[in-house]
Amino acid sequence: MNIPINAVSLMMKVYRQVLPAVKQELHHWRELASGIPNKELRTQALASIDQKEFHCQGGAILALVTEQSLSAGVALEKAAEQSLSAGVALEKAAEQSLSAGVALGKAAEQSLSAGVALEKAAEQSLSAGVDLGKAAEQSLSAGVALGKVAEQSLSAGVALGKAAEQHQYCLRFIVAFQTISDYLDNLCDRSTSLDQNDFAALHEAMIHAITPDDISANYYRFRTDQDDGGYLRQLVKTCRECLQKTVHYPIISSQLLVLTKLYCELQIYKHLHVSERELKLKQWFEAQNLAQPALHWFEFAACAGSTLGVFSLVAYSFHENLNTNHVEQIVHGYFPYVQGLHILLDYFIDQEEDKLGGDLNFCSYYETEAVMMERLQWFISISEESLNDLPHAKFHQLIQKGLLGIYLSDEKVQQQNGMKKLAKQLLQQAGMTSKFFYHNAKAFRLIKSLKNRSKQQSPDVTTEATT
Repeated sequence: MNIPINAVSLMMKVYRQVLPAVKQELHHWRELASGIPNKELRTQALASIDQKEFHCQGGAILALVTEQSLSAGVALEKAAEQSLSAGVALEKAAEQSLSAGVALGKAAEQSLSAGVALEKAAEQSLSAGVDLGKAAEQSLSAGVALGKVAEQSLSAGVALGKAAEQHQYCLRFIVAFQTISDYLDNLCDRSTSLDQNDFAALHEAMIHAITPDDISANYYRFRTDQDDGGYLRQLVKTCRECLQKTVHYPIISSQLLVLTKLYCELQIYKHLHVSERELKLKQWFEAQNLAQPALHWFEFAACAGSTLGVFSLVAYSFHENLNTNHVEQIVHGYFPYVQGLHILLDYFIDQEEDKLGGDLNFCSYYETEAVMMERLQWFISISEESLNDLPHAKFHQLIQKGLLGIYLSDEKVQQQNGMKKLAKQLLQQAGMTSKFFYHNAKAFRLIKSLKNRSKQQSPDVTTEATT
């Protein structure tokens, strides 16, 4: 029950653990969203869940980091083996005790029937008594060992239960936080006012979600549509409750705030009117005083647009032995390069769609297609390298490989002229593990599509049968 370090074991855990758990969490939020009184807010809340479910599915994979604690399961199995061994020893000691008792009885019988051999029988009786005492001592010792092993087994079982609970809270946080992100993104995308104050007020919810203090506000105060029936506040509350279950929130809190603020600021500026958003984003970039001068302003914006660093920090905050050095490794591992690769891949496959819709696309700022490909390949290399110093580096490198496989296998790639060839070049550089995730993702989407088609057809079949 350790953290997966190869693609096959990771996907087994994703299918068996992650996807069912995410489905259950989203079912809860979908039910709440269905009850939102305001029609527009209800529409956007449901759309954000139904159309962006894969965001939660991908993010929730990082909850597997909490399975480090599930090594208690190995201890439980070992304790069970020791318990069985002690049980065998106890049974053997009992057999010896019984054998010694029989010998004692036989010696007494010999003593009664043969007076001449009385002395000899007595000696045998004494010897058998010694054997009986020795066997009883062994039996007691084995019993003590069995009790000790049972205690270890119980202790390991308790640790296993605690780890499973931590995993549940971590995954619940990830789904709730990502649902806030996707919901607010929809509200900003569909905004008619394009008001910076409105976007800032909405994203206060994300800051409050990572703050354990009971802070609340009217997040809709700058817009007409306001009555969500408490939906957004409930999402915020759930995030807080999960963070209260972490072991080391104080250690991650400052960096958690940094990454979340960067994300919120990006969302605020990128949704402004086309006449001002680019200038605002450039000014924001210049104010960062970056330690990564190799980044263009639009690449930095992409780096700020991922929640992977937040999820990784929260997952590790459930670990008993987390320290400030680990926190620095995690942040620098994911930000900026892994997060940048994540969002640039998203924009890469959305180029045609964003062009038609007049939406901001960071990949459009590269001078030429060749320059874009060169920079994406650079992000692939440097993002993988940046993960080398993380705890469980192999697991995090699987996440990076998975991003490439999942995004490059998207149907949008097949629908855009020339995109398939470019995706193949990136996949070639990424290597065999990304190709495994690529084919796996295509198969998963195909199966899901067939299931959805079957569900859509089933009512018609029922109607025909009734008729």
